[in-house]
Amino acid sequence: MSALDSKEAEKTAAAAVALARSSSAAEHERLRQDLGSSEFLLRLNSTDEYGRLKAEQLRVAGVLKALADNRSTAAAATIDALAQSKEFLAEPNRQELLLRTVRDRRPASPAVAAFLEQQSHPNADNLHLAIDVIVANGSEPAIAVLERALSSTNQEPENITGWMRDPILRHRQDVPLLKACERLLKGSALSPELKQSLVEVLFDYRPEKWYPPDSDRPSPPQRSAATPEARAVLKEIGDWALQQESLPKDLRAKVQAELAKLK
Repeated sequence: MSALDSKEAEKTAAAAVALARSSSAAEHERLRQDLGSSEFLLRLNSTDEYGRLKAEQLRVAGVLKALADNRSTAAAATIDALAQSKEFLAEPNRQELLLRTVRDRRPASPAVAAFLEQQSHPNADNLHLAIDVIVANGSEPAIAVLERALSSTNQEPENITGWMRDPILRHRQDVPLLKACERLLKGSALSPELKQSLVEVLFDYRPEKWYPPDSDRPSPPQRSAATPEARAVLKEIGDWALQQESLPKDLRAKVQAELAKLK
């Protein structure tokens, strides 16, 4: 872009941010029309910039950040509209920005849940970010999407193991997630190997074995922070695990030790 074009783009972005911060239904209707227009989106950044810049470097990132911070009904309707907009979602980096926007939108609306479903497909551009966002959102509609993703035979087992050892580990005391884990363990969708990995993640923590030496290793929440409901579900899962003859001896001992902490 020329200096003049860049200046115009900045003005356009600033006006869009102002609309995104508003609680006015009329102003959000205008914003939805703008963000659903490829012509408008190309006024914010060129095709070349969409191809080479990181998502957070795009001018539309500021608009999505304002939407994320706006808890009005009008803003929620705009987020729902973007989740269904083919034009807005045509670029993977805009998909990424919307994923980050809906992380803390609880409960996930039907439109957002459908968007998360699309983003959790095995060939999705932002698959790993989508799973991280889904688990972090933690609402029942989002966790239902996670349960379907983990149950899919089209997902790579190594990806599922990785999700267990990162976002699921970090949220392993969230009640909706725990209930989904219990259903997965007692169901038939997961292989025996994945079921063992899930039990490990819920009751153990082996950073030296699970992560590369120089990686940013996730940490599980403290057991003392578990709510009574979380403790009850964990106990149900632990009791089920101890009934499985295939449970390795060392993992069995770890489950027993963790159950003792939950009393």
